[in-house]
Amino acid sequence: MNRILTTIVILGLFIMNRCESKFADKIFVNGTIIDADGSQLSGDAVAVTKWKIVKVGDQADLVPICGKKTEIIDLKGAFLYPGFSDAHLHVEGVGKNLLNLNLVGTISIQDVQQRLKDFLVKNPDLYWIQGSGWDQNDWSTTAFPNHSDLDASADERPIALERIDGHALWVNAKALALAGITKETPDPEGGKILKDNAGNPTGVLIDNAMNLVWKQFPPDSPKQRTKYLLAALEHFASLGLTEVHDAGADETTLSIYKKLERAGRLPIRVYAMAYGGDIINFMKKHKPVATDNNPFLTIRAIKLFADGALGSRGAYLFEPYSDDPENVGLLTIPEKDLNEIAETAKATGYQVATHAIGDSANRLVLNVYEKILGENTAKYRWRIEHAQVLAPSDIPRFGKLGIIASMQPTHATSDMPWAAARLGAKRVRGAYAPKSVWDGGAIVPGGSDAPVESANPLLGFYAVITRQDINGKPTGGWMPKQILDRSDALKMFTELPAYAAFQEKIKGRLEPGFVADFTILDKNLMTVPAKEILQTTVVMTVVGGEVKYRATE
Repeated sequence: MNRILTTIVILGLFIMNRCESKFADKIFVNGTIIDADGSQLSGDAVAVTKWKIVKVGDQADLVPICGKKTEIIDLKGAFLYPGFSDAHLHVEGVGKNLLNLNLVGTISIQDVQQRLKDFLVKNPDLYWIQGSGWDQNDWSTTAFPNHSDLDASADERPIALERIDGHALWVNAKALALAGITKETPDPEGGKILKDNAGNPTGVLIDNAMNLVWKQFPPDSPKQRTKYLLAALEHFASLGLTEVHDAGADETTLSIYKKLERAGRLPIRVYAMAYGGDIINFMKKHKPVATDNNPFLTIRAIKLFADGALGSRGAYLFEPYSDDPENVGLLTIPEKDLNEIAETAKATGYQVATHAIGDSANRLVLNVYEKILGENTAKYRWRIEHAQVLAPSDIPRFGKLGIIASMQPTHATSDMPWAAARLGAKRVRGAYAPKSVWDGGAIVPGGSDAPVESANPLLGFYAVITRQDINGKPTGGWMPKQILDRSDALKMFTELPAYAAFQEKIKGRLEPGFVADFTILDKNLMTVPAKEILQTTVVMTVVGGEVKYRATE
């Protein structure tokens, strides 16, 4: 008898669980549902169970899966999109900008000096002074600054201020002295120490030369770095981002990510690219970390740098800079090293993502990829980050070879005031060219390169459909042939980053079985006047069915 009763109880519990499991955990209602291609889906509701979408349709159609415990979230007419992703930014750099000396938007050396003065007053006991975000191209005098501009602010404290692109460092005399940099110090491989006419260092270090100073600064503690990462990730959630591709995370950062992921503390998803140290040994020691089951952390890519940046004249060009005729930029990795690392990545299953800005750097990377991957390039989904200045003959190679061109639309609208001066009228036509690369059949995911640019994906969307700055200039857009239509622009920030992360079967679209990642806005990006995109508000950010950000009423 006891065995019969036990069987009946177990059967009853099984039936109850089966009945309860048919109900959705949450249903988002009263919204306009827009998929990755910009099309409006039928219905006004999305049902979610745990972390998955279970149904998209009319509220009436979802009544059968609405149980007593189902949470109803009223969107009040807002617009629900697949979760926005940023395919290229720097998480820790954004966190540092949020919590440290932020020089973004400074319009002169005097402006920098004032911010530095205010920061020092607030932090009197801080010895090692770090900041970032300056851009001499935004100043009335666009020449690089000098260490003397900083020396009076903190003579006895070393100051290191990173340029907005992360490819130049402005330091004071104290920092130069600690690094032992004098007029006799040679340029390191892949770097440049700027010097005046007398041969004395000016205090500006380009690309690999920055390491001469950074080696003197004590590293941030893991606790502090955790603060940077969390501050940045929470900021991204407030911008509507549900996943970011961290384009350069060292082993300490990866370790912090893993701890946060295990503790359930990652507010949004992170696709991390391992960077720095002995990257070959790293790939041999650590298998790629990837899952198709609601992944909050994926580590299956490595980040390399082939050259510097255009703004600091470190991008590696075939011909000299039009405004610096003795300079072709810097190749920051020898070709033999790039080959060896790429061969190891292929053997170990890692995706390669290589920063390449200049036309010569881009061709070098394309050649290495083609040589190593042969005819099966597309399945590896190797990436070139930025693909910013391209020789015309190299543009169709991305599509032909299946190489992902990870591009950042706001670079074009930020750099357009001076890009032609750097490159000349002819060469600039092959720069900042997402439409040309797209039309060649390539996958072109969109990103921001934050903190170089704002991480706000709406700015990227606006930039690629207008080619204008936030003031609507120039009329008709800069190089308007590179404008993408809105449906393709939306794919750049939803479906295509998912593909670039090998996740297109679980995210990037609004389909049953896909992760319930939603960016919910108060405007329809497909129809709103372009200028109103910049006033669009993030109503809610949902990751894996959980509300990670909600705008205050």
